[in-house]
Amino acid sequence: MPLVPGSATSCTPPCSTPSPTNPFPPAATHLHSEADLAATGVAWTVLRNALYADLRAEIAPNYVRAGRWVTNIGSGAHAFVARADCSAAAAAVLVGDGHEGHRYDITGPELIDASGFLAMLNRLADRPIDRIDVDDEAYERYRVDFVTDPAHAGTFELFTGTGRAIRAGWLNVLSDDVGRLTGRTPTALRDMPPFSR
Repeated sequence: MPLVPGSATSCTPPCSTPSPTNPFPPAATHLHSEADLAATGVAWTVLRNALYADLRAEIAPNYVRAGRWVTNIGSGAHAFVARADCSAAAAAVLVGDGHEGHRYDITGPELIDASGFLAMLNRLADRPIDRIDVDDEAYERYRVDFVTDPAHAGTFELFTGTGRAIRAGWLNVLSDDVGRLTGRTPTALRDMPPFSR
């Protein structure tokens, strides 16, 4: 039966197994939130949303203007998900049957590594974009400069711990849960503006 009053649905981005050793900044909070939810005694469902593709699409023009993309994700990859697909999956759970006690990984349709993202950036640019791989300490310095620059207002750069988690494989999750819940293929980052133009 659909979730009813006295039941709960939780979205805990991004999808990964919450663990105290996961370097993603909110991982410990998600670990406790899921445990608390399961302990309530009410019917529950957890949607573990991947990082939002919308935010990567929004920030891409900043990298193109700068002619460079600074990253600490190394050889890791992530299946960025469109917010619209997260909403559709949540709606399907709320009105559908048989979701109580389940955890779903809500991801995009493909894992995107640094080379793949750089290729998308280069398709937007009239000159090659430099990919600058740095360690976490250098990335944190870059991120502080980036987020305090008024030219980047309204955009969101990945946290240092997020890149570390992707690099270490904690966030390298790919799932077909969006398709199974909604009956549609999730939107790929490459199919979102500005990449789709």
